[in-house]
Amino acid sequence: MPTSDIVRLTELMNVLVRNQRYVMFVGSAGTGKTILVNDYLSSLSVVDETFKFSTINMNFYMDSYSLQMQLEQYIDKRSGKTYGPLSGKLVYFVDDLNLPALETYGSQTPIAVMRRHIDHGSWFDLPNALPNAW
Repeated sequence: MPTSDIVRLTELMNVLVRNQRYVMFVGSAGTGKTILVNDYLSSLSVVDETFKFSTINMNFYMDSYSLQMQLEQYIDKRSGKTYGPLSGKLVYFVDDLNLPALETYGSQTPIAVMRRHIDHGSWFDLPNALPNAW
């Protein structure tokens, strides 16, 4: 039986996701953040079939390139320079956001890629931006 906090957080998440806003849960380890989000996304895709979701698990070895490849895995070219999900609406669940290693200058490059997408709605086309780098 869900607690009142779970009901509140689920409803808040539902309102934010359906209005295309970002959601971030912060808390100590073992408080059920991952379970809460996974349960919500599973029920969302059952109730509304236009919603699809993908889980991205961050780890110490995650770099910006591997994150971008995981994000692009569910994206398809529509027309011209327009890209979008394969069908319907796509929700990414990024778990353990704080885990990527710090680089030499103290930044976490995967988080920089996500920040660029949030701020500008895009990211770099790596194969064309850096020929023969990958």
